[in-house]
Amino acid sequence: MGTPFRRNVFVNFYGNGKFVVTHDDGSTTYEEPTFTGHSVALGCTAIDLQSLKILVEMAENHEANARLPEYKCHKIVRAAEIIEINGYELKLGIPARRAVEGMPFENTITRTVEAKVLSRYTPVEGDFFVVYEDGYESISPRKAFLDGYARIE
Repeated sequence: MGTPFRRNVFVNFYGNGKFVVTHDDGSTTYEEPTFTGHSVALGCTAIDLQSLKILVEMAENHEANARLPEYKCHKIVRAAEIIEINGYELKLGIPARRAVEGMPFENTITRTVEAKVLSRYTPVEGDFFVVYEDGYESISPRKAFLDGYARIE
């Protein structure tokens, strides 16, 4: 979602210095900001300076990311879904080879991780604990993991 400025009005960075403004009637416009004194306007939507800072950061991040080269992942990792978190202990679900309704996991294991693993990202249930070939351990958000990996049978 974008940054709210008025009731039901959202603004997202679009690229090339333009922003997408979704108005309360559902219509969208692509607008360049107009700077006036201590505020900025996108069309008829006035924006306070804190919101402008957020928009500028979004624009800078988008432009910087667009300059990064793209890579496709081809590594093999070991991983399991986090089903419970208790401090540094993660209860991991080992998926069944054949799905059985109501029993998504064949069994579970508990792994104690170092503080540095959790300092990089705070996991939630459903995320994945990942171990790379070189032994590096990390937590991957669920969507990022599922979008990037397929289970090897």
